[in-house]
Amino acid sequence: MSVEARNELMEVLTEISRLSPEMRLGQLVCWLTDLTDTEYTTSPVSDIEDEELLPAAKRHLALLRTRVAKPQDADGSVRLTSASDPLLERV
Repeated sequence: MSVEARNELMEVLTEISRLSPEMRLGQLVCWLTDLTDTEYTTSPVSDIEDEELLPAAKRHLALLRTRVAKPQDADGSVRLTSASDPLLERV
């Protein structure tokens, strides 16, 4: 684990949280673990490295940003729901 990867991952997670305030952190970590390219035979959430999670988080953030053209809530957050965004259907 590198400090740089952890810091970058935290920045990406913060931005994802801003764009998807309805998603709980546990949901987000499980979701991103499913999006990694790594195959796991045991608990992926406890075994995944920051360097493995970061690319999945970046891909997810990029997809969210393409959907940001939606109206924002009064607090500036963008509300995405599984009904309005197929990316979130599995959550």
